[in-house]
Amino acid sequence: MSPSQNSQHEEIRLKKLHILDIVDSSPEKEFDDITKLAAQICQKPIAHITFIGSNQLFYKAKVGIEHITSSRVTSFCTHLIFHDEVMEVADALLDPRFEKNIWVTEPPFIRYYAGFPIKIDNYTVGALCVLDYVAGKLTKEQLFAMDILSNQVVKLLELRLTNKDVNQRILDSQHQQEHLQKLVRSQSKILSYVAHDVRNPLASLRGIIDLNERQLLSEAEGKNVMGLLKMQLDATLDTLTNVIEWGESQLKRQIPHIRAVDLFKVVSKKIKNFEVATQSKGNILQHNIEPGFQVVADEYLLRFILRNLLTNANKFTSNGTIIVSATRSANKALIQVKDNGIGISDKIFNKLFDPQNRVTNPGTENEKGTGMGLLLVKEFIEKLGSKLEVISKPGVGSEFSFSLPIPD
Repeated sequence: MSPSQNSQHEEIRLKKLHILDIVDSSPEKEFDDITKLAAQICQKPIAHITFIGSNQLFYKAKVGIEHITSSRVTSFCTHLIFHDEVMEVADALLDPRFEKNIWVTEPPFIRYYAGFPIKIDNYTVGALCVLDYVAGKLTKEQLFAMDILSNQVVKLLELRLTNKDVNQRILDSQHQQEHLQKLVRSQSKILSYVAHDVRNPLASLRGIIDLNERQLLSEAEGKNVMGLLKMQLDATLDTLTNVIEWGESQLKRQIPHIRAVDLFKVVSKKIKNFEVATQSKGNILQHNIEPGFQVVADEYLLRFILRNLLTNANKFTSNGTIIVSATRSANKALIQVKDNGIGISDKIFNKLFDPQNRVTNPGTENEKGTGMGLLLVKEFIEKLGSKLEVISKPGVGSEFSFSLPIPD
């Protein structure tokens, strides 16, 4: 076998050994029993089941020695890698391969060795061995019995692989069940949001349209109703957008795609998108984030969080100022969305993140809301490993903040 073939053979052999996950494993009675039986059948003081690594040998089971590992360089078993059958050394002192081996010339002064290859897919991963302090030779009956025992070790290893595969399948099945259960919970939550936060407003809109079609409203009332209709539609569309994006995050983005994100670019784009909405309420929207300022986050989740926080700030602010800021503190960035709007009353504040009892105030222009946006913001911030902090005072304004890591 050429050097390149030898290298390729060794690479595959070590992969086979790695798959077994047996090196450095704890003692097992089945292997111990085979080793004891081998020593008894062959009438030898030393027996062991050894697995041959890249540099060392690991003794899975042993009789007559205390070693847990030994060097592959000085090992008799290393020579078994390319042996298909038993390798018997009747007298190590008379064998050129071993006459100067430290196991022979120094304690324990081994003279006899017989190794039976343990093969997986025709690759020798280990050996069942017996050793003695005196020269000798096994009988045909002993060789036959040892061959059976070495095959039994292979059966144990094959069973180990089967059990490993079964356990992995069970684990995969459990993960799939957990994933399906999570999808069912997500689906139920989406349906709940649609039923409560989308269907009800749409039903109200339908009622308003019916009144207008039946000409039961005066011209002045009709104009007023159309204004209300627009605000209701805006709120419903915003809610629907949140539901869709939240659903997408649950179904497609189970694990956030964490990476370095240019916060300056994300915030700048969001502010541009909000220009019309803020100007219509006389608000000034600005940020003080320096170009190139980066944070570690999922950009999709970050955009969702900022959109909802800006929507919320604009809703409760008229002729005021909304500022997005980011300040460094050690290896973290504190991100804040601050407004000088009407603030949050104590009654609303105490139920701000209660999904069962969502209560919201109308905006400065009677904009409707469900409180769902902030609940999802809190959930997404927690997905990023952070926490949403809220400071608010009625008549003064509100500040929403959270921290994200800064790239190294």
